[in-house]
Amino acid sequence: MGQGRPALLDRVAGWLAERVRWWVAAAGLVLFAGFIVLVLPAQAAAGSFYTSLHPAPDTERWYAAEDLYAAAEAWGEAGRSAYVRARVTFDVVWPLAYGIFLLTGLTWVWARATSPDSRWRRIALLPVLVVLLDYAENVCTATVVARHPARTPVLAELAPVFTAAKWLTLTSCFALLAVGLAAALVARIRRSRTLRWSVRGIAAGAVDVAARLEQRLATLESTSDGPVGSSRTAVADLPALLVGAEFAAARLVVAALDPDTEAPADRSLPHHGDGVTGHG
Repeated sequence: MGQGRPALLDRVAGWLAERVRWWVAAAGLVLFAGFIVLVLPAQAAAGSFYTSLHPAPDTERWYAAEDLYAAAEAWGEAGRSAYVRARVTFDVVWPLAYGIFLLTGLTWVWARATSPDSRWRRIALLPVLVVLLDYAENVCTATVVARHPARTPVLAELAPVFTAAKWLTLTSCFALLAVGLAAALVARIRRSRTLRWSVRGIAAGAVDVAARLEQRLATLESTSDGPVGSSRTAVADLPALLVGAEFAAARLVVAALDPDTEAPADRSLPHHGDGVTGHG
């Protein structure tokens, strides 16, 4: 039973990876951006008459049950009605909008950043949890506000838990989307035969630029946080490596070597004005 659930997650993630193309992810981005630009400002304006009296607690990362009761009291009957109405209309569609964006976006980038059998592709399913947490939060907060002034134990205590979990997983989704984009870019560079062919044979110290590129990609893909400065070339060593190189090749060599510009300068090299005297 314990192995069945991961296998199911892998099958679902694999199914999504096969079907989510770039235009599907782009459509999710357009949907998300459209809500932010067109819908969210109107929704904020519609609720400003009661949120100006007391901020909605569920917009915070954490709050207590008493904060929810205090907001319901401050909003008055009209404010409470508007809040509950927004939870069962706008807040039904909004989680779907950002959920679709994150689901398609994470699926697309991690499908390009990983191999087909990688368990990292399960990351794409995390937005489903975010949407479910958002809906659970809405049920709790709407019920507590709708029943005011009656107390609603359990749901009032669960609401901040769902809110905190929602914000944590939502933030994680956006962070993983950024990481996935970087990983997908590294994977694309690694698969580029044209790039490797164009930089192969250009000397960059003991190895060529292609080998240096491979080293940089391996560093980016590694999980080690150790310094990489030991492999960097001193600025003083660059002239000997660039003798006879064309301008374009020289730029590639410098970029591949990533010279350590913060290392102490070699004082044995002459500087302008040092040791120069006038005649006569």
